[in-house]
Amino acid sequence: MFSTTVLGAGGNTFSGIRLSKLGHTEVLEDTPDLLSSTEFREFFISFDGSGTLDIGKKDQEPFMSYTHDEPYPIRFIGFSTGFGSTGMWEFLDFGKHALIINSLSP
Repeated sequence: MFSTTVLGAGGNTFSGIRLSKLGHTEVLEDTPDLLSSTEFREFFISFDGSGTLDIGKKDQEPFMSYTHDEPYPIRFIGFSTGFGSTGMWEFLDFGKHALIINSLSP
């Protein structure tokens, strides 16, 4: 099992959390202009042993959250752009339960 977090989809208008690569979207949030082509923006991805996944802008409350019914250990994390998009990331901190990333969408 895995989760997919999508930021700035639909022309940088919405973000979501799915339980498979292209499956049903469990969480969908309007996030207009979330990503930028001119500046890095910092985000966090936080996860805990109870199955809760939180995504947000650094130093702010999460704008997306999902709790899995059947928690599972996180063993791997991957990043990519989707559907012909380009992007750049800086990984700032791999903490025990959180990851801080900078995202630039040129």
